[in-house]
Amino acid sequence: MSEAELRQEVEALRKRLEVEGRMRGTVIRVLTEAFVKEYGEAALAVAAKAHAEMSRPLLERLMQRHALPGDARGAAQLLTLLHTLGGVQGEVVESNPERSVRRERKCPFQDVWTPDMCHQFSPAIMEVICQVVDPGLTSHHTSYLSGGDPTCDIVFEMAK
Repeated sequence: MSEAELRQEVEALRKRLEVEGRMRGTVIRVLTEAFVKEYGEAALAVAAKAHAEMSRPLLERLMQRHALPGDARGAAQLLTLLHTLGGVQGEVVESNPERSVRRERKCPFQDVWTPDMCHQFSPAIMEVICQVVDPGLTSHHTSYLSGGDPTCDIVFEMAK
């Protein structure tokens, strides 16, 4: 396969992952909206935590298979693997054992989920990533695509 053909294959795969991600995001949004309608606003946090916990076995396998470091770098690398599988486009913009930052430029959920959903679902999965990598890690967002920011920045830090 030539380099040009390989680039075409990679671009076609990226587009398929993006479409799949939007479809998956829509299903999650519709189910979550139904739960919230039936059980009230508290159902949003419950749905976010359940979704995050469903990802735990995959995160544990990725962590082990790729022998990622048990620090902030490992958390950013694990998130990169998960988001690449999900069609999210971005990169790690800061990486050291104590603090790492992943910056997302494009997410298949950004136009599908409400800001409230992102503010619940994304931190919930980041919490599970921290638990899988090192319980001494914390995470927080400094921006959200779904909130109109140009990027979604996720910070991982070792607790002081």
